[in-house]
Amino acid sequence: MSFFQNFPLQRYKFGSEAEDTLIQNLSAYVDIIDNIKNNISFYNKIVLRDGTRPDQLSQQLYGTPNYYWTFYLMNDHVRKFGWPLSMRALETFAKKKYPNTTLVIREYFYDKFSVGQTVRGQTSNVSGVILNMNSDLGQITVKKTGSSNFQASETIELVSDTTKTVVLNSFSDEYNAARFYRSGTEQVDIDPTAAIGATLTKVSHINYYTERNTNSLLLRVIKPASVTGVVSQYGSSLRSNA
Repeated sequence: MSFFQNFPLQRYKFGSEAEDTLIQNLSAYVDIIDNIKNNISFYNKIVLRDGTRPDQLSQQLYGTPNYYWTFYLMNDHVRKFGWPLSMRALETFAKKKYPNTTLVIREYFYDKFSVGQTVRGQTSNVSGVILNMNSDLGQITVKKTGSSNFQASETIELVSDTTKTVVLNSFSDEYNAARFYRSGTEQVDIDPTAAIGATLTKVSHINYYTERNTNSLLLRVIKPASVTGVVSQYGSSLRSNA
């Protein structure tokens, strides 16, 4: 069953068109699945295998790919964050979302640099345009020129005013840079001008998305014996809203 075929039709006038157009009302809502998704007699919990698509899971569980949409309605985290990615796809996503270079500076730099300016390593001679500055984490994100890398502990200077400098503590690909730090399980603030304590754990951008993706692998699915009845009732309720 196509998920959209049971949505009621309504007339809608687009812009200055003279005639109404008959379209499906995709905002229609029925609470059939909301009423059962917390009822243990209607669902099983499963751990999704890496890379399994929703239509494939529907085929495995129900013998048809057409009930894929029930997984989204049964799992709020899937509706919010989307279908879990394979580990390879997750890495590709993180590298695309965070493609630049992050410089870690353990001194105050806001009075020296600004977004849009170009900085350069005095030793490496590598330069980059500043895209973002995060004073809470002591980070400067730059779009680097060329394939060479900065060097830890080198002096970073402002190209337009070489009297303005900072010392580079470390650098990394942006997707591996700290998103925040934890003490145990709690997210904590840090002193960006001091060394990170041994009791704190860095959570990088890719760590964050990997954790969220892993947590999303646990799914509630309608029991195979119940799914046909639930789907039928869901469709009937949608049609009755017409």
